[in-house]
Amino acid sequence: MSAITFRPWLVGGALLVAAGAACDAHAAAATVTVGSSTTTPLITKSVDKSQMTTLPGSVPARVRSSADAGPMGTTEVIPSMTLVLKRSDDQQKRFDTYLASLDNPSSPNFHKWLTARQVGEQFGPNQKDIAAVKAWLGSQGLGVKNVSADGMLIRFTGSVGAVQQAFGTSLHHFTDADGKRHFANAAEQKLPTALVPVVRGVASLTDFFPKPQKKDAQPVKRNKKGEWITAGAPSSDFNFVYQGDVQFDVVPADFGTIYNVNPLWNQSTPVRGAGQTVAVLERTNVLDADVATFRHTFLPADAKGVFTQVHPAGFAGDTSCGDPGTNADEGEAALDAEWAGAAAPDANVTLASCADSGADFGAFLAAQNLLEQDAPPPIMSLSYGECEAVSAAVGDLDEAAALWSTAAAEGVTVFVSTGDAGSAGCDQNQVASSFGIAVNGLGSTPYNIAVGGTDFDDFKKTQKYWLAGNGELGASAISYIPEQTWNDSCASAQLDKVLGIANPNNACNSAAGESFLNTAGGSGGPSYIWSQPTWQQGIAGMDQNVTRALPDISLFAANGLYGHALIFCMSDSAQGGVPCNYLDPTDSLFNSAGGTSFAAPAMAGVQALVDQASANRLGNVGPTLYGLARTQYGTVATPAAGCKANDTTCVFHDVATGDIDVPCFAGTGDSS
Repeated sequence: MSAITFRPWLVGGALLVAAGAACDAHAAAATVTVGSSTTTPLITKSVDKSQMTTLPGSVPARVRSSADAGPMGTTEVIPSMTLVLKRSDDQQKRFDTYLASLDNPSSPNFHKWLTARQVGEQFGPNQKDIAAVKAWLGSQGLGVKNVSADGMLIRFTGSVGAVQQAFGTSLHHFTDADGKRHFANAAEQKLPTALVPVVRGVASLTDFFPKPQKKDAQPVKRNKKGEWITAGAPSSDFNFVYQGDVQFDVVPADFGTIYNVNPLWNQSTPVRGAGQTVAVLERTNVLDADVATFRHTFLPADAKGVFTQVHPAGFAGDTSCGDPGTNADEGEAALDAEWAGAAAPDANVTLASCADSGADFGAFLAAQNLLEQDAPPPIMSLSYGECEAVSAAVGDLDEAAALWSTAAAEGVTVFVSTGDAGSAGCDQNQVASSFGIAVNGLGSTPYNIAVGGTDFDDFKKTQKYWLAGNGELGASAISYIPEQTWNDSCASAQLDKVLGIANPNNACNSAAGESFLNTAGGSGGPSYIWSQPTWQQGIAGMDQNVTRALPDISLFAANGLYGHALIFCMSDSAQGGVPCNYLDPTDSLFNSAGGTSFAAPAMAGVQALVDQASANRLGNVGPTLYGLARTQYGTVATPAAGCKANDTTCVFHDVATGDIDVPCFAGTGDSS
């Protein structure tokens, strides 16, 4: 499967929109009315509990791989859950048409961004329908906490008994494969049939939350001939020798060389992200000192960007965003915050974090609250994933779609990492796939940019592309480095060549391939939920699917198999961190990793350069990116000649080497 990587030649623009740090400007009472007063109400019948509709696919997929620990107590209280509403088919079409017009220079709506509340007023559910749903929740003994400004999400609280009665389900405790305790609905949700025209279902009846897309360094060692030894010390990079193995990590200065950022920094009027803000969405805090250390070590001394951490307040005085403190995801949040500024040292970086609450994912709370502010940040990045279940009727992907579509209407560009499990998006960190082909449902919507990961294709050719020692700001990359798909697994055709094995089946069932029995790699594939947007169709070289294809764009994200990973800083010993002493090979080893977690915030930093040059926020840039790809590669009917090496007029590097195949257990769907 091919991937595309971005070389940031800028797209021009002339409109002016003020960007900058988001601030909370909503102090209205919680009784503020949201939604549309002009659309036709869709709830036309009284709610009858004897007439219920089952929502197939609404049991979380991770229930299947966890041990049932028995029913929850009926008096247990779940402090926060989210009910997702929906538009009529006609209203959804009108909204999508409006979103498309925002990116069309010939449209009178071009860049006429809305606020979240305006989205609700023009394209949200009818106010009477929202009131009816709230009244029904109250009649079931559930308390409404707030309604989102766009009218698409209702947050509520209540006892387990009330939830089970209202949604015709059964809530249980579960123990996952890591021994951690969770809760989830063990039976499908049900809804009163009268509410189905407006209510999609509860997005969150579980605390099986999305997981970070970060991969630690791959344990591989080479001998003096450059041959792999499948047992031994993990590789470590950053251009030093670790137990006899020379490695080359990627730091921001390398990124600038490889992806051609440096010419923008070196213009007479530098383009380094000035006036822009990138928000990384998290569920943990980080140590300010770690981000400061990374920026001091690897960014220019005159970098003007400011790093802040916030717990954003929401619409109408909502206080659902609690301070999460630090937790096991701190490494993820640290690298997100650090790499968001890698290409854009003058851009401000905001780490927006909220504590998980009941069944509500903290990063989603942060996203919603930022989007409901009068001046939301122009760029957001999320490095978490949850597999897109084939038959899911409701879940995290519906909440993501509601958030990212409102973001697109507001002119906010959202980047989401595709995941680190190759073609098996449901099987991250597993030795083999059991779910088959799947993608990250948080990034499969047509309203966000899905960012994948590549590896460098310079095995035994590092002297051609890397200096022997570190230069200024740790730079050692000499030029663009040819890329291949990122795939650490024994199913990789590229790896099998190195191992001297004829095919993936032999490799994954041999002693030589046993050390590479994993699903690690840049994720991508077809969505099973979303049809292919028009702007993704007909480009030469792409698979012509009927569904949304991921990733949209890719950057280097490997974790060391071929001698390259990425450097970050996380020194909090309480969360497994080590000192960020980059002169110490061991410390550098533990502060190096891979994953599309790096690629998404790095691409968000590139977008800050584009926004600065355009003097505007740009919203969903998917149509623009694929328009550039159509120009470069042509269409299926009329393919273009493509780009020659070192052709600076090209926007993209076409990565056509490698695959994202991963091992799977016998009998798994999509196996070959």
